[in-house]
Amino acid sequence: MEIGENNLLKFNFISKNFEVESCSNYHLSVELSVNFFRYAVLDPNTMKYLIIREYFIEIKNANQLSNKIVSIINSDEFVKRNFYSNTISISSTNCIVNSSGQTTDNEKLKMLELETDVHENIKCDLISHNDSVLEIIYSIPNSINNLFNNYFNNSSISCSDTILIKNYLNELNPLPSLKIHICYDTIYITYFYNNEVIFHNKFIFKSEEDILYLILNTTKQLKISREKCAFKISGRVNKLTNSLLKDYLGEFTVEKSKIENTDSSKFKIVLNQII
Repeated sequence: MEIGENNLLKFNFISKNFEVESCSNYHLSVELSVNFFRYAVLDPNTMKYLIIREYFIEIKNANQLSNKIVSIINSDEFVKRNFYSNTISISSTNCIVNSSGQTTDNEKLKMLELETDVHENIKCDLISHNDSVLEIIYSIPNSINNLFNNYFNNSSISCSDTILIKNYLNELNPLPSLKIHICYDTIYITYFYNNEVIFHNKFIFKSEEDILYLILNTTKQLKISREKCAFKISGRVNKLTNSLLKDYLGEFTVEKSKIENTDSSKFKIVLNQII
């Protein structure tokens, strides 16, 4: 690995059970944001992670970001190998959750234009739920789309919101619930009522106090009754965050990430549907 890219490598887990010659039997998960590029290699037979690598980057420009990721990929000795299957999730893009039925391409464009910046490639993930279909609508720049096509052309692509909502829907009960997922500088907040997605959004935060404000403000705006709604929090919940939330929210559940089956508990992210 080149020295420059090695300096960006902030987390590096390689299991003693990993065998390079067996990559064609493994699943590759890639996650991309403006802050990081990370990937995990999973053995589908044991459902154990064999490699987890995370590169931290701070680039907002899409072209510069794609160039930096190409440099990382070219210098990494594992991610370019041929895997049995692979998936990609995108964490930095804003999205629209539409529960009103499937829409045309023009309708998707108009919905995005009302809420966020629109890039050249409009994507739509579909989630089947309660005899209906949820649309997760988002867009990605050409440079990032070309990167995926050049290096991971057989991958399925989805945004992180889709993965999160899918996992939530698999575990729902009829009671109202507010699901909160904390991932580095982003907090995802999703409200369910009668097993339906009522609200979903994500916010950038800079401090634990921001997390508390965003949760309290959301509950106020949605008029959520604290006594009748279950609060469930997952992701990076440190001691200060936990203490602040207890002081203001009272009772809530901290959900352990399903993917924490490595030798380290520092790596807490949502990766893909295979988990």
